[in-house]
Amino acid sequence: MITIYDEKGKKLASIANDDDFNHIPSKELLEVLGFHQTPDWRFITYFRDDVMRYHYKMTRENMNPKSIPTPFREAYSLRRGLIEMCEGDSLKPSWVIMPTDLDIGEIKKKWYINFCKNHLLTVIDSANESRQET
Repeated sequence: MITIYDEKGKKLASIANDDDFNHIPSKELLEVLGFHQTPDWRFITYFRDDVMRYHYKMTRENMNPKSIPTPFREAYSLRRGLIEMCEGDSLKPSWVIMPTDLDIGEIKKKWYINFCKNHLLTVIDSANESRQET
């Protein structure tokens, strides 16, 4: 379980178990803290079919294949999904091509904890028995 507190010690949110990160959209995770998802802080999952549709749309519109972001081209060629994460700078996203055994929830949890730290919130992760403060 992780619990998030503001700088005054007020409890803002609790997430019961790590599996919840697989099911709760990133937008909702931020809203319970009183924040909104912005281009600078986003976590987007493009499943395999999303990558295929995006690539098909771009090539159908006669886009130069090199103008399709490299991670999308790579995910398309591997027939895999893709995760796009921004952690404070929308111009420098991180990309993860999804292998079949990827734990999306674990990656989203790390992104969420980074968001909290960046916004001066305290995170207590009882699974790790650790307090992560800024």
